[in-house]
Amino acid sequence: MPLKISNFQVQKDLTLSNPLEDESLLLTADIENVDRVGFDLTTLEQEYYKANNLSLSEKVLHSKDSAKESWNTIFGPWFETREIEENVFIDHCGIYATYPFSGQAKEQIKKYISKRPELAKLINLKGKVGYDICIDYIKDEEVLELLHIEHDYGLEEYNTFLDSKHRLEILLQNTDWKRIYEKLKKDLSTNSVERNNYKSSLFGFKYAFKYYNRL
Repeated sequence: MPLKISNFQVQKDLTLSNPLEDESLLLTADIENVDRVGFDLTTLEQEYYKANNLSLSEKVLHSKDSAKESWNTIFGPWFETREIEENVFIDHCGIYATYPFSGQAKEQIKKYISKRPELAKLINLKGKVGYDICIDYIKDEEVLELLHIEHDYGLEEYNTFLDSKHRLEILLQNTDWKRIYEKLKKDLSTNSVERNNYKSSLFGFKYAFKYYNRL
């Protein structure tokens, strides 16, 4: 079954410039646990995204490593196909983005830093984009992860993000999944980092997980 790529895209040249109408939120809305590595948005950040007419989606989390049940962020599907071919399935995939503060929004936040010092974190947040995909082999009761890649890029790396995303799209549509399966069955590595990087190397990427800190 051919892979169908969604029409969802994230933009490069966006900032959060519109201020909030209700400035009381700057002193009351949640800004705890600012996500420095991922794409989750605090309650106050979400209010600014809404003020800038940016639609957010809820990303349900299934990771045992997260105390939260979902993220609210700019998120959309990457591929609309679930079954790539017999016994090969996309477990999950997505494209993400966050954006920095600027203009009147940034100045509005600065006004309240003396009353709420944690607000300084928001004006220092960098924007970034990224993609995530996990693919499994499933036959009867056997399950083998064939690929899991999460790559983030700063907005200044936007063109590299597009190039890498496009390269992976081409590779995934022309992969001999039987060959990948057979190679991974022979890999006896018990180190999860090494094993994940080995899987990504089969697709031409040195690292399976590449993160970009927002702060």
